[in-house]
Amino acid sequence: MKTAVIVPPIKCQGIKNKLVSSIKSLADHQNFDRWIEPFCGSGVVAFNLQPKKALLADANIHIINFYNDLKNQQINPNLVKEFLDSKKMATYSKKKEQTIIIKCEKDLIKITTT
Repeated sequence: MKTAVIVPPIKCQGIKNKLVSSIKSLADHQNFDRWIEPFCGSGVVAFNLQPKKALLADANIHIINFYNDLKNQQINPNLVKEFLDSKKMATYSKKKEQTIIIKCEKDLIKITTT
């Protein structure tokens, strides 16, 4: 049975969404103390493997800063909503949970808040 892939909050070039099930299958048969990913990008592999210990790195400082800001709660759904509202960049759907649709040039980004 194929499980759904946990989708990261950002997209990056070279994202490994389609490789997660294969990587997870290989990792499940390995004995390791820490998952080390030198080019984590969006983090999709680590989010789906959910190792007990991990060392994630990337050459893109913006990705590192983004995840550090999430970890330190400098970015959260409410702050994102306030920013997008101030820039008139968001529309909202009327679902049980609130979904923010961000208009960024050609791409749409969805952020779910409760």
